[in-house]
Parts: sequence; C-alpha cells; structure tokens
Amino acid sequence: MNELVSFSELRKSSALQSDPTKWDRDRVPLQKQRNGLSADPLGRIIIILKMKIFIPLFIILILFSGCSSIQVLPDYGKIENVLTKIKTTSRFTYYMSIDDSVQIERNDAFCSWLLNKLKIELDGRIIYYKYKDTNQKYQLMGSNGNALVIDNRIHTILDYDNHELVHVLVGQYYGNPPKLFGEGIAVAHQVNPMVGDYVPKWGRRPIDSIALDYNLKSQIPSIDSLLSFNQFFHYPENITYPISGSYVKYLLSSFGYNVFLLFAKECNWTCTISETKKIFKKVYQKDIEVTWNDWKNNLNKKIDP
Repeated sequence: MNELVSFSELRKSSALQSDPTKWDRDRVPLQKQRNGLSADPLGRIIIILKMKIFIPLFIILILFSGCSSIQVLPDYGKIENVLTKIKTTSRFTYYMSIDDSVQIERNDAFCSWLLNKLKIELDGRIIYYKYKDTNQKYQLMGSNGNALVIDNRIHTILDYDNHELVHVLVGQYYGNPPKLFGEGIAVAHQVNPMVGDYVPKWGRRPIDSIALDYNLKSQIPSIDSLLSFNQFFHYPENITYPISGSYVKYLLSSFGYNVFLLFAKECNWTCTISETKKIFKKVYQKDIEVTWNDWKNNLNKKIDP
C-alpha cells in the first residue's frame, strides 16, 4: 500500500516536471504542468497551441471544466461580490448567497474518506462556490450546467457535490485521464460515507444495476467509442456516466486504486484510442478489451436466480 503523499511531495517527482507552483491563501496549490499539459486553463491553452493542436477555445475550456461548459474564465471578484456568505472548515472555503446553505458536515466527511482512498494529504483548502440555481451560476460565471471544476475550485448548484470533489482531487494530484476514466472515477464515488452508504448511484439508482440493464439490452457502447472524446459525448450522459462509473468501480475492486491512479498519471485526455490502449496494457498487464468483457460478465453474475 502506498504511503500518504502530499502535493508538495508529488510536485518533486520527475514524473510531474512541474513549473513553479502558484499559491493562494486557503487554496490548494495549482500544479502548472503534468504529462506535458498545464493544470492552469490558460497554461493548458498555451501548451496546446505550442503543440500545434488546433482546438477551438470553447472546446478546450470544456475539456477541463468537469461536467459542464464555459466560454470564458470566471471573474472571481464578481462572483465573490455576490456570494458573500463564507464558511470555512479544515477542508473547504465555501462561498454562497446570504440566504443559501451547504451540507458542510457531509462534504467534509466525504472529502476525508476520499483523501484516504486516494492516499493524499490535502495542502490547503478547496474552494466551493455554491450557486442557488443554474441561472445564478450562468449569470456569475458563464456556465450553463449544474457543476464544473476549474483547478481547485468547485462551481456547483448542489449543496453536496461528491462528483466534482473527485474531479478536483484526481485532476490536481494525479491527472486528467480520458473521459471514460475521468467521469468513471467520479461516478464510482457518488456515495455518502457520513451515513455509511457506499453504493455509488446515478439518479438514486445503483450504477451496477443501470449498467446491467443496458448490458441485457445490448445497449452498452463499444469500448472504442467510449475511448474517443468526440464519440463519448454522442451518447446520452444517462448511458455514458453510469456505465463509466460501473466499469471503473470494477477496475478499482479488481486491480486496486494504485493501478488506476498510475494509469491516470500516464494517460491524459489527449491520448488517442491506440495510445490509451497501449498505456492501459502497460499499467494493467491486460488488454482493455479483456477487462471490458470481464466487467460485463461480472454484471451478468448479479442477476438474481
């Protein structure tokens, strides 16, 4: 089992090759570069341009903003002038409207549980911007979805957001793997440790149950289509998200966290399908197609006799 690692220790690793780290009071330090890509959205754009990968700006911002889109970087002064109610814990700094609230104990309990799972020591606090609804969120920061992550900042309409917290910690400390794995690791941890509920759900239904239904109906997309960034988003999220979560949950239970997190370091969202498969085989010592079929066969075992 790996020992707990702090961000400052990870930053010294030759695998990260980071530039000087930005620090902001009460905030997790922002790693500047990992696997050739900056963790700062503007830095990422510059590096992508240097790599001569010509991707529209709005697509680049979507790639790094979690689960919704954004056209420009937020004006945090504007946001914090409206979200003036501030709550601070050892894990978070919350910003919200005067008449709004968050589930502080529940978020803290999940964060502590997840840090232990990921073998991370948190350096500083995570910033949690809580919006009343999608309209307020759009007006203040230009995003039209329920939630997104930019570096160590969570922007959400939810008073408890385990999904985006996974994106923050995995993204900041390990990497941004292809969407199948990035969304998969987040959905696989949609649990509530405070009440002892460790069954990940999508829409209040266990993700394995949803995946089983799709499997029985032969509606699970091919592994190649889900490894493709463009094709991943061709499917409804009610298919891709629970399927990704169930598959990653299977990987974690079968091979452990250390293997998955090593893969997340080695394989980022820019990898082609063939590159992803090659890295997966190197890390997991199995072809991804084999694990995909094993996962589906494992789902079928859950059918009641």
